[in-house]
Amino acid sequence: MVSWTRSCSPPIWRTTSSAKECRSVKESAEDQGCSLEDLSDEAFRAAHAGFEPDVRRVFDWEASVEARTTTGGTARAAVEAQLREARRELEDRENPEG
Repeated sequence: MVSWTRSCSPPIWRTTSSAKECRSVKESAEDQGCSLEDLSDEAFRAAHAGFEPDVRRVFDWEASVEARTTTGGTARAAVEAQLREARRELEDRENPEG
């Protein structure tokens, strides 16, 4: 959720402590005995007015993983690139003369 707060316009993290709001949402879910994605829009907005219904996209774990596309990231393409590089390095060690 903290990553989501940085993507808002204006970013929630610029106006407040996003960790505090995330804790508040988590506590609300615990109090209601439900998961975060099952919380009402009102419960999210009670933590911060900037929370929009699209905040629930952070609970799509596949999308969350795929969002990390940088070197060392968890996205499929990033992992595949890391594997290609590791294989290349292993090949170079096994055949140092090329």
